[in-house]
Amino acid sequence: MFSSKLFSGKKYIPAAGALVIASLFLISGCALEPGGQGSAAPVINAKGFETTLESVRLEVSAPEFGRKVFNLGSKSATFFAPAGPDRLFEAYAFIDPDAVSPVQVLYGSALADLPAGKTTQVEIGMGAYATKFLVPDYSNNRIVQLGSLGSIDWKEFTAGASPQRVRVSGSGEIWYSISGGDYDLYARDNIEDTTADAVFAHEGIPAFTFMESEQLFIYVTDTAPDSIHYIQMPFSTPATNTDSTEITLSGGFYPNYSGVAAMNRSIFLANNGEFQGIMKVDPTASSGSRLKGTYSLSNTVVDIEAVNGFIYVLENRYAPETSTLHKFDENLNPVGTLTGPSAQPFRYFKKFIPQTGNRVTFIESDSDGTEYRVFSINSEDFTDRTVKTFGGGSGTGQFNL
Repeated sequence: MFSSKLFSGKKYIPAAGALVIASLFLISGCALEPGGQGSAAPVINAKGFETTLESVRLEVSAPEFGRKVFNLGSKSATFFAPAGPDRLFEAYAFIDPDAVSPVQVLYGSALADLPAGKTTQVEIGMGAYATKFLVPDYSNNRIVQLGSLGSIDWKEFTAGASPQRVRVSGSGEIWYSISGGDYDLYARDNIEDTTADAVFAHEGIPAFTFMESEQLFIYVTDTAPDSIHYIQMPFSTPATNTDSTEITLSGGFYPNYSGVAAMNRSIFLANNGEFQGIMKVDPTASSGSRLKGTYSLSNTVVDIEAVNGFIYVLENRYAPETSTLHKFDENLNPVGTLTGPSAQPFRYFKKFIPQTGNRVTFIESDSDGTEYRVFSINSEDFTDRTVKTFGGGSGTGQFNL
């Protein structure tokens, strides 16, 4: 018999800042016999999401039987899974869309054996997989949250001088970097939180991301020259540049980083320096062997993002109607491109809106900033696109990036 608990770890604040402790999905399994089935009766306990968790979907897969999907609900359920080795467990926890949290779906995965006649506990580290749309409205000095592109539910908070980047931590806080002030990176519990916790005290963090597999916080600086850093989580806050490890690269690249993404223990960088294109870096490799690949692009590399095992890049061309969305595999091999349909050609790319599940989402504008559009596209084949238009300005329903 299986028992299961879903919980998010406590918010860890050793100083004034907020840190990530990933939530866990615990599965205890009793496999009856090789090739047989095990049963499960999970009890869901989502700390931090107790009142907003609506349901959990567990997917168990292996080569010999494919994939089995179990919709567990938010209280309890029973399911059966075949016994055997190397069972891939993937968990999705769905949050009430009306909740104040920016998180809509938590996701985690783990590989485990289910031996016959024994109880197995599987721990799955959960992180924010799909969040509400968060936009760093640069010139309006605010972070804007959109519930969806169908039901906008516009909410905002004043972020300080010129917010550059925004992401949601594994435990659901909103992390954002700004261009000025004593501290360059802050965290808030949610869009309605009026207290900003200082996380990182270092001038110039235009882009950052989380490498959840290694519990690393990755960031780049805009000093001359730009540099790449990582710091192990959890860390005492507010941190400074001296608390991190700088990643140096050989090869004569004069960097000018416009974005950073992390996937499968690698860092991916958008660069507009002496080398213009994208770069793959292994942060744990020895000096001189960290650079694992590059791909050159002809025009400004606006941003980079990792979605569902692929790397996506926004490249602005001189004619905005031919601005290109690129898709690469983890070795930087081109997989596909999209220039936009004739009825809705791309304009001037601004930024990716990260963490929107299996979709690639970005914001763009016309040439004079009087109109902004949010594009959300299925990441697999660039179909099922949703486009929402906003005005240019400082009011509700307007952006100025």
